[in-house]
Amino acid sequence: MRARLPAAADDEPDTLPTPLPDAPALAAAAPRRHRLLYIEDNAVNRTIVEQLIERRGGIVLDCAADGESGVRAAQADPPELALIDMQLPDFDGLEVLRRLRADARTAALPCIAVSANAMPQDVERALAAGFAEYWTKPLDLRAFLQALDALFGAASPRTGA
Repeated sequence: MRARLPAAADDEPDTLPTPLPDAPALAAAAPRRHRLLYIEDNAVNRTIVEQLIERRGGIVLDCAADGESGVRAAQADPPELALIDMQLPDFDGLEVLRRLRADARTAALPCIAVSANAMPQDVERALAAGFAEYWTKPLDLRAFLQALDALFGAASPRTGA
């Protein structure tokens, strides 16, 4: 098959299309999306955090329903932060932290313990094991969003689109 195109007139300027920006320039111009992994077996708690993250914007949330799948997810694609429920169906949050620290890919991953247990010895044990913070459930929604702002930088809340 052949196609014939009309010849350009001599008085038409030679113009080249404007080049597209390269991938790094596009990435630099796009707003940064942070990644958060939430390891939590309770579907209601996951839904609450999903809705808060969606409302806040600027964060991609991955969820895992047990310790084993959470560890695998973190090792496969390390997030910037992990929220770890302390009582999971397969093993506890301390074991999740131990496994993450034992792997070079996730050894330095900041992890926050999340639990309904607010006894001082539970908090002390988690912090001594290496958790950066200990958040109690039910989560204080305003404090949760403020903590994300402190960790990731302030974000503009998303409006319904």
